[in-house]
Amino acid sequence: MNSACCVMISVPQRVKVRQHTLDQLRQFGFEAQVFARSDLPLGARNHRAVVVDALRFGLDSNHPYILFLEDDLDFAAHFPAAVAGSVRSGSPVVTLYCAGYRFYPSELKRALKHNRPYEPGLYPVANRRRFFGSQALLMSRSFVERVLTGWRWGYLDNRVGWVAPPSMMLYAPNPVQHYGVNLQRVCKVLSLPHTSHSFRPTNAGQRGGVCEIETTR
Repeated sequence: MNSACCVMISVPQRVKVRQHTLDQLRQFGFEAQVFARSDLPLGARNHRAVVVDALRFGLDSNHPYILFLEDDLDFAAHFPAAVAGSVRSGSPVVTLYCAGYRFYPSELKRALKHNRPYEPGLYPVANRRRFFGSQALLMSRSFVERVLTGWRWGYLDNRVGWVAPPSMMLYAPNPVQHYGVNLQRVCKVLSLPHTSHSFRPTNAGQRGGVCEIETTR
């Protein structure tokens, strides 16, 4: 897609899980530039350094949007359409993945919980100041610049939630699903969800479970 620079953050040892994600992306015509750092231990400093590298690369590419991805993802068949529709919307930031139910507006949340039909497309993000889950974000250049300006600590999802305007949107059904065993354990302790409830697998090649491997956090 000419309107978005696709970047992916990872860690050096996640070869197999990263390759699986990259292979799926290529089936949809997306090539991601991968960023990883071996000079810092895993944790918040590593995460922020890799994210900054990826986002600055996106800005240098001069594309109007940056498609930011983590490395342990599955994609639904409507992923390209969701990205294209999000670009056309002009929203400064769209999340293509929502952890749990808390970020869906109330009517959409009820539809998902009761398995009722709803109109696919963009919806405003609820509770954006508590946003959690930066696995798949489409961000405009101006929004990426806002994220990077003055960012000194913390994770990308926290930063996005803090600086995002009320026009932050989500795409439902989510075209992206996230997996990660260590993050799953952390989320369980903190009572936080770690997977999307609106994602629907589309092929047998998808993981359908969690990755037995270190996460990027």
